[in-house]
Amino acid sequence: MKKRNYNFKKDINRGSKYTKLEIIESMKKFFSLRGNKSFTQKQYNTWEKRVLCSSQISKRFGGWAKIMQEAGLEPSWGKKKNIAEMVEIYMDCWQEQDDMPTEKIFLNHLKKIDSCYTLNMYKHHFGSWRRLAQRIIDFHDEKISEKQLLEKYQSGKKARRPIPLSLRNEVLLRDGGRCKQCGRSAEKDKVTLEVDHIVPVSEGGGNDKNNLQTLCFDCNRGKSNSTYNKKSE
Repeated sequence: MKKRNYNFKKDINRGSKYTKLEIIESMKKFFSLRGNKSFTQKQYNTWEKRVLCSSQISKRFGGWAKIMQEAGLEPSWGKKKNIAEMVEIYMDCWQEQDDMPTEKIFLNHLKKIDSCYTLNMYKHHFGSWRRLAQRIIDFHDEKISEKQLLEKYQSGKKARRPIPLSLRNEVLLRDGGRCKQCGRSAEKDKVTLEVDHIVPVSEGGGNDKNNLQTLCFDCNRGKSNSTYNKKSE
């Protein structure tokens, strides 16, 4: 017999009742049912007629990207980002809602339009929703160029200036000595009150009084580094 440069034992322990050709055909069929749109592992797993789950397929072929490539299908997460398209999608959602979309609303919008972009892609490129929203506003006010609108955010931590003691006292007095989130007070409820930035320093917030609020220790720790609307008095 002639010598063959093929590793016959590599698939002997796979234990799959489907051949690679059958798996590829299944992937192609799902691709066709989706209108020739690429798909993720999670999306494939929702298909009731799949031959195997995506993790089994990935193990059989040595990775999801490899099976997608072998089947002639592009993995959606591997698509090169079109930043202009990403911004257009965000503005479409904003206009549709007639309000700046929250993370939850925008996530639902991405699912509704079956977008290949994820929330993490937006956060990775623009840094935060607030930065992207402000760029869009500045662009439409002709304060920045399209290039500036689309450029990647370069993180550089802003130095945190301490809040002067006199300013802290002013904020505590203005807020009536109560937490703006839960309403508890130091005197009545024996909680520790702190003065915190509404817009975090990391997102460009400063020490002006309008950007400061009184929070109890628990609410401040739960807030982390996110921005939310103050509880009205």
